[in-house]
Amino acid sequence: MGSKKRKISGDGFMLTGDAASMIDPFTGEGISNAMYCGMTAALVAGEALKQNRFDADFLQQYDEKIYKRLWDELKLSHTMQKLCKFPWLFNFVINKAEKNRTFRETISCMFDDVDLRAKFKKPSFYFKLLFNH
Repeated sequence: MGSKKRKISGDGFMLTGDAASMIDPFTGEGISNAMYCGMTAALVAGEALKQNRFDADFLQQYDEKIYKRLWDELKLSHTMQKLCKFPWLFNFVINKAEKNRTFRETISCMFDDVDLRAKFKKPSFYFKLLFNH
């Protein structure tokens, strides 16, 4: 789940949703990822039927499509999950959010906005947090 790419297809199979480890490691959400996997698997399966190709090489396109769409988000969520291992930092961010409406709304939006969530990985985010009230 965002820590390493795993093979999610092979000879005669494509894994989707939980079986493909597509749960967001930070939020625990996985329904939208599962739906995208299912839709993509159906498209690839349709093409496999047309071409009568169910080998790992052909189905590899499924992995490529899934990781092209979801990998950056899963990787970022994994990084955010690792930040929670520092309770002092996590508590600091939460306490700041409690006292600052704008910051609280920014944190809330980070759950939906991958680009905004990427700010959590930058030390400058925490520096600004320390010195801006």
